[in-house]
Amino acid sequence: MVMHDEQPQWTGHDLYDVHGDKIGTVADVRYGDATMGPRWLLVRTGLLGTKKVFVPANDARHHGDRVVVPFVKDRVKSAPLVTNVEVLDEDDEEKLRAY
Repeated sequence: MVMHDEQPQWTGHDLYDVHGDKIGTVADVRYGDATMGPRWLLVRTGLLGTKKVFVPANDARHHGDRVVVPFVKDRVKSAPLVTNVEVLDEDDEEKLRAY
């Protein structure tokens, strides 16, 4: 089993889309209960990083100081907003998975 501290550092790294466009900066990580691996990346986007969106972490990869996801920037930025980013509840997670 992989523990949290064995995971690559995510927070503070810039997140880029499949085309190399910067989406934002990874602010936090949400881990799965069963796997203990990263499940969602909380990303600050927009002017001054005021908007926060969740991005699936399962396909995110480190490329140097960058984190790259196989999505386009507009798709990530238009993801459903979560009411309380401190606690990702089951309803919000289901909404994100469906998107």
